[in-house]
Formats: sequence, C-alpha cells, structure tokens
Amino acid sequence: MDIEALWKEKKQLCKQLSGAVCACNFNHDVNFEVLSDKINSGFALNTKFQAASLSKLVGTIVCAIFLERIGKSLDFSLENKLLIPVLKQTNLKHIFSHSAGINVSGFPGYEKTSLPKIQDIITGQNGTNTEAVKQSLPLGKYSYSGGGYCLAQEYIERLSHKKINKLADELLFCPLSLVNTTFNILKSDTNCAVGHNSRGEKIGTLGWHLYPETIAAGLWTTPCEYLKILNELIKGYYNKSEIISSEIAKEILTPFVDCEEDEIKFKYGLGVRYSENIYWHSGSNKGYKSFFAFDLNNKKAFVIMSNDDNAEDIFSV
Repeated sequence: MDIEALWKEKKQLCKQLSGAVCACNFNHDVNFEVLSDKINSGFALNTKFQAASLSKLVGTIVCAIFLERIGKSLDFSLENKLLIPVLKQTNLKHIFSHSAGINVSGFPGYEKTSLPKIQDIITGQNGTNTEAVKQSLPLGKYSYSGGGYCLAQEYIERLSHKKINKLADELLFCPLSLVNTTFNILKSDTNCAVGHNSRGEKIGTLGWHLYPETIAAGLWTTPCEYLKILNELIKGYYNKSEIISSEIAKEILTPFVDCEEDEIKFKYGLGVRYSENIYWHSGSNKGYKSFFAFDLNNKKAFVIMSNDDNAEDIFSV
C-alpha cells in the first residue's frame, strides 16, 4: 500500500462531505488543508475536532510513558489490579491491542452535562448508557473493545493519583507544545467544529456529545497537532525523541495480534492497526469521523478529520 496513493484517494472522497480538514508531512513540512466546508464552518488551523478512536493511540502513549517513568512495562499481570476480575495472564498489551477478551466495543457519548465517573462506566451504574465491562471472551483473540481502555484509564488514574487529562498534559501535550489538544471534557469552546449527523443536523444541544471514556474516545485535537504526535512516535522508533522512548515506540508499533474485521485482515499493535506496511486507524464518534495513516519507513503521514457522519465509509481501509 502506498501512503501517498492512499492519501490522494481519501482526499478526493472527502470533497463530497459537508466538512473535512487534513494535515500531511509528505514534503517534510506539515501542510494543512481544508478539503470541504460546504456549511461554512470556517475551519482554521486551531479548529478542534473530536478524534474519536484516534484517542486510543494517544492514550496508549501517555500510559506507557507514565509506566516507564515508574519502572513498569506494559506486560505485567493485571490480576487483582483492576475493578473487575481478569485472568492472571492479562496485561496492558492485551488491552491496548483489543485482545484481552473485554466487552463493550464503543460508546455513544452523552448529551447531558452531568456525567458518570469512569468507575460507573466500568460497573454499568449511575446513569451509564453502556453495559458493565467484563472479561467475557478468550484471552489473546482480537475483539475490539473500548471497555478495555476504560479499565486501563481507571487503573492508571488510580496508580498515578492524577486524572488522565492532567497526566497527558504533563507527559505529552505540553512537551510537544500542543495548545489545541486536550483530554478535557469540553462543554463549550468557540474553536470546536460542530458535529453533524448524516442528514446534516447538528449533534445534540452542544453540537457534540461528551465522552468520559477519555482514552477510548474523548480526545479533542487538530489534524496538525495529531500529526505532531505521530511524527514524535516515529522519531521515538528511531531513537530520536526525548519524549517517547524507542522502547515504547517499538512496543506500540510491533504487531501483537492478527485481526479480521468486515472481511479485512490486518494486524494490531497497541492502539494502532497495521497492514501492507502502513500503520493506520479510523475513529467514529457521533458527528465526527477521523483517520490517520503513516509509513514508518519513509516517515510520511497524514491525518484527516471531519464533522460529518457521512465520512464513516470513507475512513475505512
């Protein structure tokens, strides 16, 4: 698979959407482009989008950096360390590669501004809109699970005594000077693109849903700033980053489990998919769709974000 050919294909398809923006680094510099703005959203470099499941790679990086700093790896046993019982062999590599046998694939988000805590989401209590999280499938077999990321979030927050948004600011976003990237739950922000459903209608009363399932789906960012995270991960792989170590980058980018989804075969690293020499991932929240891809060998990458639900099919591989 050729990264630039994939980019041109996605870019052309995005022109039919009501809104889409992108960033790429094919010429070494980061280039930003508005692909479509049929509803006059006025997209700019600092317009934030919900990254949806692109949050997962960022959450994985933050958790891995924190654990490395306290002398832990990603493969220690999580038995008796989580809010739910899990098999002794279960570790964070299983969780971040969707092979821990955990249920709850994704989340619809909340229109209400009073939100359940991450502990409630895991136990399925106090007004949550998804079922309780549990280990109900064979360990080591791929099954996409946002529920597993909620378990990881709660564990890291308990271990660090910090909320994941603060930890991400400290370990990744501030060191990279990302001023428009946050795991904060935003209830108002004039720089946020308003999400739209497939009929072109605004999502909810805010213009978006809220996601306390932070590292599973709650990242707000821009294509250019997300691209900076991808570039730093690539630099880490080649031992040229002071933020992401080569050990972390190689753990994340090493395929961990074989997968098949919608008759498409690929491999999963930690928070990232891999097929035909390309690393990639797509994201889907209510009103927002996103996609990234990069080639580790030539260090080329691109990120596309849309506030149009019609982008879902475009962002598959």
